[in-house]
Amino acid sequence: MIDELRISITKHAEQFGYEHIDQSALSFTKFCQRIVEEHTKVLFLVTYKNKELCIIKTVRNAQHNERLQNEATVQKTLFNQGVQHIPQVLFEGKINEAYFYAESVVSGITPSRSKVKNLEKEILGFVASLPINGAYSSSEVHRILKTLTIEDKALKHLIEMFGTYDVSLKRGITHSDLGRPNILVYKNSFTVIDWERANDLPFWMIDGVYFIMKIHQIHSRDSWRRKGFPVLQKHVVIDEQKAEVLYIIATIGERLKKKYPKIYQNLTNKIHF
Repeated sequence: MIDELRISITKHAEQFGYEHIDQSALSFTKFCQRIVEEHTKVLFLVTYKNKELCIIKTVRNAQHNERLQNEATVQKTLFNQGVQHIPQVLFEGKINEAYFYAESVVSGITPSRSKVKNLEKEILGFVASLPINGAYSSSEVHRILKTLTIEDKALKHLIEMFGTYDVSLKRGITHSDLGRPNILVYKNSFTVIDWERANDLPFWMIDGVYFIMKIHQIHSRDSWRRKGFPVLQKHVVIDEQKAEVLYIIATIGERLKKKYPKIYQNLTNKIHF
């Protein structure tokens, strides 16, 4: 694959500001993933004459091309709509049926909790700027949640609680996993990376709710009301009832993702009306 990637990079020399790229001067450093499964991405940092050129992302098994293509498509859509704080997709292609794409190299480090709290206003502003493309009725979502086959009392209680609301939720592009590991900070700027779960839970501002839950360690509905919602309300105009519904669905999603990943996948497949 490396030889094919060398050829592809040289074909896109202009993307990097070069008229010509010498293949022999390209260097590839493979990123090791902590958890390795068939759908795990393979990442390479590409340097040219000791200068960072791009990140190449591909998949271990071509059967999972669609997942990576979705990640690239979301990033391209956001970039083309002028959304900032995301890596740029430079080019894409296939090698032996495996999809790959190249994105810009992002400077920065994973921030501490205190550092990222200092950027709350900017990060929640970024979430609020993500495109909106319709709306969901919470009652429609509840009908889907009720079809999930689970024997988890806590989850069942959350789903029942969700059903007591009847609100309209905006639909839009979401990151769906906006915690510290997916935010890189450089000086006073930040970049949101790893859009692998993009649109899993496609509710506008659910990223902001999830972000606050993680940063402020919100673990209960009462804690959300006391500590979480006031932070959201400080920076974003949103109805309290809608914010509470987003908190419940974010909690359901997080629990499913950790304990019942197949059911979580089933939910995310169904929830795109």
